[in-house]
Amino acid sequence: MRIGFDITAIPKAKSGVGFYVLNLLRALADIDKEDIFHIFSKKEDALLLDFAVDNFRTIQCSMDNRLLRLWWEQAVLPRHMARNKLDVFHSPHYTIPLKCRIPTVTTFHDMTFFSHPEVHERSKVIFFQRMIRLAADRASAIIAVSESTKKDTVRFLGLPEDRIDVVYEGVDTDFYHPLGETDGLEPVRAKYGLEKDFILFVGTLEPRKNIAGVIEAFSKVVREAKKEYNLVVAGTKGWNYQSVFELVQRLNIEQEVIFTGYVPEEELPRLFNAASVFVYPSFYEGFGIPPLEAMACGTPVVTSSISSLPEVVGDAGLLVDPNSSDAIADAILRILTDDGLRRELTKKGVERAKLFSWQKAADETLAIYRRVVES
Repeated sequence: MRIGFDITAIPKAKSGVGFYVLNLLRALADIDKEDIFHIFSKKEDALLLDFAVDNFRTIQCSMDNRLLRLWWEQAVLPRHMARNKLDVFHSPHYTIPLKCRIPTVTTFHDMTFFSHPEVHERSKVIFFQRMIRLAADRASAIIAVSESTKKDTVRFLGLPEDRIDVVYEGVDTDFYHPLGETDGLEPVRAKYGLEKDFILFVGTLEPRKNIAGVIEAFSKVVREAKKEYNLVVAGTKGWNYQSVFELVQRLNIEQEVIFTGYVPEEELPRLFNAASVFVYPSFYEGFGIPPLEAMACGTPVVTSSISSLPEVVGDAGLLVDPNSSDAIADAILRILTDDGLRRELTKKGVERAKLFSWQKAADETLAIYRRVVES
C-alpha cells in the first residue's frame, strides 16, 4: 500500500495530538517495512520525525496560519495524493480533504467541540463542529481513541456504532518505568526546586483540566497532612489560564505551589517517579495519557470517575468526582498516609500500563488501512 499521513496539525506544544501522531508513526515504522508512507509535514515538524526508515518519505509544506493550512488541506493535498498514487490517507486530527477520491481514515480524539464548547475559542468551535460533521460523513473509517469518545461520537453525530473503530493510545514502558533515587531523580528535583515531597499535575493549564479543583484540594491537604508538601503544576499555559494563578494567590499558598512551565518529555519519567501522588481530575478526556504515564512509572494516581479515565486507569488508581475538591483531597490524603494502599496502587499501575502499547495501536491502525483499501 501507499499510505498518506498528515501531521500538519501538530500543535506547537507537541502535547496531546502531537504525542499521538509521533508515537503512532514510530510504532508504524517499527512494524511495517513494506508499505510506503508519505508523511505530509510542516517544515519545522519534519525534524520531529527522528526515525529513518526506507519506506517513510516526508513531503514538507509551508503554512503560517489556520486559513493557509485549510487551503492546503482542501485544495493542494488532493493533488499530492493523486500525484503519489496513494491507496489510503489518514488524517489523525478530525478533518479530511472533502474532495478526496481515495479511502480516508480520520481519528477523533474527543468530542469537546460538541460536549464542552465553552472550553474552546468560539471561532474554533464553529469551524471544528462543521468540519467534524463533514469528515464523519465522508471518511471510510473513523478511529476513536476510547470507548468513551466512540459513545460521544455516536451521540453527537448520530453515527452507527459499526462505523467507528476504537484504537487505544499507548505508553512506551521502556521510557516510562519505575526508577530509584539513584537513577537521576536529583537533577530534576534541583532544576525545579523540589526540596519537599510533592503532589504532581501534568497537563495544559486550561479550565477543562480542572486545575482549580487540584489547587483547592491541595489547600486542604496543606491543612490536614502531618508533613509539608508542594504541589507541582507542570505544563504550558493554555486557554483562559489566568484564573489558576489568581486562585493560588487567593488561597495564600504561593509558597507551596510550583509552576514549572513546559517540561521536556525526556524529564517527565523522572518527574513522575519523584512525585508522591499524581493527580488528574479532568472534567473530560478523550483518552488521558498523563495518568497512564504516571502508572507506568509506579506513581499512585488520583483521577476522575468520568469520561474515558476509568477505561484507562481501571482499579489501578483512585477515581473521584472531579466536581468535589473534598473528594480529591481525601483521595490524596489516603495515599499519603496509607503505605499499604500506596504499594498496592504502584504495583497495579505498572501492570495496568502494560495493557496499552503503541505497537498494539499501530497493528490495529494498519489493519484498518488494509480493510478500507480492500473494501
